[in-house]
Amino acid sequence: MKQYFSRVSLLLLLGLGIGLAAAQLPPTAPPLQAGTASLPAVTNPGSWTTVTFPTAFSTVPVVFTLVDETNAEPASVRVRNVTTTSFELAQVEAENNDGNTPAINVPWVAAEQGTYTLPDGSRIDVWTTDTSASAGWGLNLWNWQNGTYPGGNFAAQPTMMGKIQTANGEQNAPGSSCPWRQDALQSVTATGYQYALDSAEVSSSCANSTETLGFMAVDAGAAGILRTLDGQQLAYESITSGNIIDRHDDGCFQVNYANVYASTPVAVASGMTYNGNNGGWKRECAVSATSISLLHDEDQAGDNERTGIPEQAGIFVVGEPVVKLEKEARRIYDENGVLQPAGTVLLPGYTVGYSITYDVTSTGDIVIRDFFDTAEFAFIDTPTYNSTDPDASFTFDVGANGTTDQVLEWLVSGTGSITVWLEVQ
Repeated sequence: MKQYFSRVSLLLLLGLGIGLAAAQLPPTAPPLQAGTASLPAVTNPGSWTTVTFPTAFSTVPVVFTLVDETNAEPASVRVRNVTTTSFELAQVEAENNDGNTPAINVPWVAAEQGTYTLPDGSRIDVWTTDTSASAGWGLNLWNWQNGTYPGGNFAAQPTMMGKIQTANGEQNAPGSSCPWRQDALQSVTATGYQYALDSAEVSSSCANSTETLGFMAVDAGAAGILRTLDGQQLAYESITSGNIIDRHDDGCFQVNYANVYASTPVAVASGMTYNGNNGGWKRECAVSATSISLLHDEDQAGDNERTGIPEQAGIFVVGEPVVKLEKEARRIYDENGVLQPAGTVLLPGYTVGYSITYDVTSTGDIVIRDFFDTAEFAFIDTPTYNSTDPDASFTFDVGANGTTDQVLEWLVSGTGSITVWLEVQ
């Protein structure tokens, strides 16, 4: 299986005038940022926490989150006041809990609305809809709404997530939330889905209200690398789990990443099914650079149990790839062999050097890729290429992956090293 990221060590041979080139990636699609927010402990009631985006968006994005198991009681987070520069987060518990919560860290992903093509060719839709429709046995309401994707039908069931973007009816967050509402999805197919505001077991004394639901749908199994709005080069992937994410008291259920990350990535998730009528939401119970473990939590307003029927999850992951190429690391030499400063415009007769030492410890081949914008120079000549790995292959294409970029790729496995020189024509 071909993978785009693996356990690879990159060696810059600066003394030899040879170095690793940058992944000069196409602009991110969609405009996207990710991070982790620190929320303070709450003594009911508490205060909302403002999270500022590293870089301002052009239009108001949609925010997705995931809550961990730091708080052993049924707990989640609510989002409100999303703008181009920030959003607010609050820890919440259902109405029958005390509303007191410990400090936690909350991963988040924010993306502008629209239909986009990701660098690996996968499609991603991001959008919102307003609704007051609720589902839950506490209220005995099952007002599921039918939805379609802004970009039209997918080829197959996409990975899908939802998150409420407002707190219009909320009367007591942070703390013991009233009315208790979470995002709810079911019947997710290639052509559409059903959605509602999940009231779960709660028969709320607080009036219902219209809220804005945010959604993301991505081709399942998407994986690649993109440049975020704030300039980071991050690996991404979408995962649709099986119906394996069981309830809180039934255990913690692991889902492996396709990519291998240099450190623990940002992962957000939500439910794609509503198999049990108690409702609920996804929580992270373990996370690492190679996998995430989830459970499906539920409130205890109607009964004390937190067990039941397994559910399906949609997961989107963004993190630092093991192979991270930076443009500033390019080693560029003029026609006289003199090293040039980073960012130098490439001219005819200049050369670009690469040296990569790798040790692929995961299964299968990996691809190391470098993008050049055609505006940088007219053409790079056929490279002088040397490799200690007889199975390594090198390709150079113009217009690869549907772009006008000039793309260099190394397909490697096992251990070895590569030295490449390219001359600018």
